[in-house]
Amino acid sequence: FGLIEFPRAYSHYSQTGDSMFSAFNYQAEDVSRFNLESASDGRNFLSKNAHLDAMKSNGYRFRIYQTGHLDYCRSQGDAVERCWNYQHPNVSSIRQAADTSQRVNMLASVILNQSELLTRALNSYGFLLNLGIAVHDPEIFDQLENDLSGHTDGTYSLAHVLLPHGPFAYMNDCSVNYDSPMWARYANMENEPGLPEWVYEVRNTRYFEQMDCALSELRSLFNTMKEKGIFDRSIILIHGDHGSMISPAQPHVSNRDRLTKVDIKAAFSVMFAVKLPSGEFGSDPRTVSLPTLMESMGKLVNAVAAGQGSNGAFSERLSAEDGERPEVVYLTGEVPLVKVEVELFEE
Repeated sequence: FGLIEFPRAYSHYSQTGDSMFSAFNYQAEDVSRFNLESASDGRNFLSKNAHLDAMKSNGYRFRIYQTGHLDYCRSQGDAVERCWNYQHPNVSSIRQAADTSQRVNMLASVILNQSELLTRALNSYGFLLNLGIAVHDPEIFDQLENDLSGHTDGTYSLAHVLLPHGPFAYMNDCSVNYDSPMWARYANMENEPGLPEWVYEVRNTRYFEQMDCALSELRSLFNTMKEKGIFDRSIILIHGDHGSMISPAQPHVSNRDRLTKVDIKAAFSVMFAVKLPSGEFGSDPRTVSLPTLMESMGKLVNAVAAGQGSNGAFSERLSAEDGERPEVVYLTGEVPLVKVEVELFEE
């Protein structure tokens, strides 16, 4: 499909709220103290979103497809043509569980998890309700494809698909498998002891099965865009907000002295690829942070809005970068977050 990929892209943060605030505001410094606000309905949204604000000022209209995890619609007002929300976790996927008793148990877990009183009680003892239920909803791709018929120049579509993402319930053919043990469906679980290496190999296998599913869904979306005649002239950005998180030690300040390169890479490396109307494709070997890449995208879209075309704007912005070594990441567990310098990738 003609993508430029950045295999050494990374996020400064391992948590979605911090990472997305950093990316959409083109900044690396500690953002943990002021990145999210909560609305009266309990939903979180970014306290500032420079990227979408710039797109709005350029006349773009938004179609946003999101989870209940993070609200991107709230701050963009009447520029949002459509705001589609999906259930999180995806309770409807329980219907694909193997037997009736399993479906009943999982549904009961969802209901209990939504009980504020019980959740507070469990949280007070440091417990976590690990449901093992998929958070991704494949309908998001159906919604995107159905909306393509009305897609015109000046439309900015943003989809938060949560795939690949734990719990790892989706197989490589996008069917749901709830027969696997709970420990295999999570990148990590609360307060779990040291585990043998094969456990992480199983989890990585499930993670890559989810990635196969995501690639299949993207392939279908891109083919539909081609059929509609809008693929070639579109700018498409695919990116993650943090790594797989599948490793023995999580990026918490309490683990600072025992974090290995494997742990760091699992937490902070991200997927980043872009499709340009120019048709340019390839692999860029530089180590570049997510906010730097997002800023480059902003400059590219500004150039398009100004009638300067899309060719070269993205690569020219990055050609001024020598790469970012060592990489700067932030460990959770303290406010402000703890800044450390690491080397995610081998030279």
